Amino acid sequence: MGPFFKLKKRPAEDPGVSAGHPKNPYDEGWSAYSDQWETAVKSEEMKYLGDEWGSGELTEGIIQEFVIPFLVPDGTALEIGCGGGKYSEWLAHLHRKLVCSDVSEKMVQRTKARLSHKDNVSYEVLNGYDLGQFADSSFDYVFSFDVFVHIDMEDAYSYVQEIHRVLKDAGRGLLHFANLNSSDGWKKFVAEVPLNRGGGKNFDRFRFLTWEIVEKFLKSLDFNILKHKKEPWRDIIIVFEK
Repeated sequence: MGPFFKLKKRPAEDPGVSAGHPKNPYDEGWSAYSDQWETAVKSEEMKYLGDEWGSGELTEGIIQEFVIPFLVPDGTALEIGCGGGKYSEWLAHLHRKLVCSDVSEKMVQRTKARLSHKDNVSYEVLNGYDLGQFADSSFDYVFSFDVFVHIDMEDAYSYVQEIHRVLKDAGRGLLHFANLNSSDGWKKFVAEVPLNRGGGKNFDRFRFLTWEIVEKFLKSLDFNILKHKKEPWRDIIIVFEK
């Protein structure tokens, strides 16, 4: 959600990528971001990767308004895109069991280190396109914030399909998308068009959707929409139930 990050070239072989999880553009970009965070992004007031994206007050506000009122008692949760673990700390406290997952093993390791004091958290590296390592009806709750704003529409919908598969009946979740039709979203899109034309697109650019597309995604899979926010706001937050 901060300024664009210009990647340095990564080595051809990266030992940080697990066997069975081949590199893809999402992994390449976010693993490189992790590698270079301390030297290229971190400032004195930052402790963890992710502190650069929104304040602690914003994070707590989202948890209080969009997560806590919709919790499944004694639930098992999946976080897609744990990053540096900013939301993971809250989710681990609020659920009986939490699985933190990310396309980047390096991000997973950052969250694991941050939550080393938690004994109810496990960790998974995703392939970037599905949730294939999880069985049907495995989770009571699925959460993803600051993730779907950065992935392509087709991949986003594939994830929504997979979320439907891994959620239990009456399971709930929260997803976050970039809103092209909001005033701030449109300004950001137009301002960054010169940075993302042709083949020069940045890995962490916003992949904007609209409320109508997000609503279509959820309703096509018969999710019930419990709460949403789209204005005045650059993005879309949507809470849903299977």
